[in-house]
Amino acid sequence: IGSKIVLLNNPKKSVGAARNFGVRNSKGDFIIFLDDDFLISKESLLALQDLLEKHPDKVINAAWIYPPDLLEEIRQKKFGRYLISEGFTSLRDRMKGLNWDDNQLFERSRGVSSGILAITKDNFQKIGGYHEEMVFGNDTDLSLRIKAAGLKPYIAPNIVAYHNERDKMDLKMWLDRRKFGVSH
Repeated sequence: IGSKIVLLNNPKKSVGAARNFGVRNSKGDFIIFLDDDFLISKESLLALQDLLEKHPDKVINAAWIYPPDLLEEIRQKKFGRYLISEGFTSLRDRMKGLNWDDNQLFERSRGVSSGILAITKDNFQKIGGYHEEMVFGNDTDLSLRIKAAGLKPYIAPNIVAYHNERDKMDLKMWLDRRKFGVSH
């Protein structure tokens, strides 16, 4: 992870267009997508980079959990307790039915989530990047093209980021996101 940061003005509006624009303007061999509601340590970013160096053929999601202060806050609300009981507060809980392995990188049979995604630049170009016109369904589309390219998605359970989804704490906003297929 270099110390030089470059800010670019994205000429298009979709998330897919922004991600493709970023990759086109990147100089490195590894790409790590990180949505604005994720918080990740430098050590976790370096660990993702290390995994890509060791496994360039894999597309990797880091695990995520809600930050402790957000969990405490939502425990105080009826809707928040629902989110906890239904498993919306961590990737592990969202992957019900998946054989989760806390100790090693393992295949993610349900595709990828772009919120915190690591991929080599070569593989990103091989799958054709994101469809820039899509507003919803980018993760499903990307997952299908990853599979078609002969690649597989994996979860790195020991690399964890905080998913600070404060926008899901309002029932109406949460339902609107679900209606449009945004659910991580």
